[in-house]
Amino acid sequence: MSNVNHTLFPVAGSSTEIRPASQAQPTVWVVLLNFRSAEATLQCLASLNAQQYANWRAIVVENGSGDDSLERLQPVVQANDRLTLYASSENLGFSGGCNLALERALAEGADYVWLLNNDAWVQPDTLSQLVTMAEGRRQQGSVGVLGSLVLHPDGALQMVGRVHNPWLGKARRVRLPAVPNASGYWPVPCLSGASMLIPRHILETVGGLYEPFFLYYEDDEFCHRVRQAGFETGVCLNASVYHGLSKSAPNQALPAYYMQRNRLYFVEMTAGTLPLWSCLLLAVLNLGVLALKVPAAMLLKPSRVAACRERFWARFWGVVDYLQGQLGPCRHSWLTKPRSDVLV
Repeated sequence: MSNVNHTLFPVAGSSTEIRPASQAQPTVWVVLLNFRSAEATLQCLASLNAQQYANWRAIVVENGSGDDSLERLQPVVQANDRLTLYASSENLGFSGGCNLALERALAEGADYVWLLNNDAWVQPDTLSQLVTMAEGRRQQGSVGVLGSLVLHPDGALQMVGRVHNPWLGKARRVRLPAVPNASGYWPVPCLSGASMLIPRHILETVGGLYEPFFLYYEDDEFCHRVRQAGFETGVCLNASVYHGLSKSAPNQALPAYYMQRNRLYFVEMTAGTLPLWSCLLLAVLNLGVLALKVPAAMLLKPSRVAACRERFWARFWGVVDYLQGQLGPCRHSWLTKPRSDVLV
């Protein structure tokens, strides 16, 4: 199997001192990662500018998009002294790009870091609600990572969080409580990386996102590490963000590859050998089902043949690369090309 290395970014200073409760409004640094989606990033920044919470700054990481993103973002960042722009010469993946910003935020004295997807936009009171709850729980002795409700653009619920079943290799979405807690807090094992408010103390204790995953499952692995260190993960039901579906992937096959590969690593890292073998067996059986869908599509839905083939080969190579111990960016060039160029 694989030999997983839990190397995380080094934290400058690494002070575990917790900020006094009497200190005025905590400093929050927002982390945004842009990859070929400048329009979404600009919309997100506009919603941040309307926040009722005053003491925030943001770091935008331009993650080696190779398009006009940098040229579009620079004027907006330069016109706002709250914003800092980092330009990476290469795509560091979601985890690597975010860690670049997390290091800077801690070095600048952030009390909290708000990990926010660039294709999200927030209501004016979102950050106020998150910080108010985080500070209230901290003063009661509860330190943890806070997520928010993640909504579709039309306002329908998209995500509260996830619970993993390692034996099936599946994640079940957490439902809203039938009777919400009066405090507005709801414990959730795995939060969505679309919106996570992380206290400085936790980052200094457990480190940042797991960079070898590159894309997908880094938020699940981070939340697992947070809970293993004795901290909490939960959702502030009074805070919400609107989240569009990401369009940064060049095709639908690439996410399927990363999800399949990193799911197996995640089970190995968090659940052990027996659940891993169960997960592997189900992955192979699923490949058989996908293989049967190709001839079925030829007969019933010819327009779906290419998509079925892409999904099969993406998941196939996800399993193979896991077994070969491959991590980091996808090494299969056909998976990283736009859909029209994919060989199927």
